[in-house]
Amino acid sequence: MVAEPLSNDFYEVLEDINNKIDWYKNFLKEEDILDKLDFVGRFDYKKSTAEYVAKDIAASIGYNIHTGLSKINHKNTYFSELVSKFENIGILIFQNSIVKNNTKNP
Repeated sequence: MVAEPLSNDFYEVLEDINNKIDWYKNFLKEEDILDKLDFVGRFDYKKSTAEYVAKDIAASIGYNIHTGLSKINHKNTYFSELVSKFENIGILIFQNSIVKNNTKNP
C-alpha cells in the first residue's frame, strides 16, 4: 500500500488549527492561566512511555478508564464528556468536518 500525499484541504485545516492554537496561547497568557497548567512540558518524550503518559492524563482529568468505559451509552456522549473534562483543565479540543469555515468543502 502506497501512502497518498496529504491534500490541500488538510493543510488548510492544519493552518486553521495552528491559528486557533496561537490565539488560545495568547488568551491563556493574557488571563495568566498558561503558567498554571502544570501538565505542559511535564514529560520527556524520550523517557516517558505512552502508558505512563496516558495514565497521567486520565488522572489529570479525573477519568477512570475501567469505570468510565463501562458507562458509555453512545460514542458522541463519551466524546462530549471527555472534551468537557479536557477543556476544564485548559486543553483546547478541535473537531471539524469542514475546511476552515467553508461549509461547501467537507
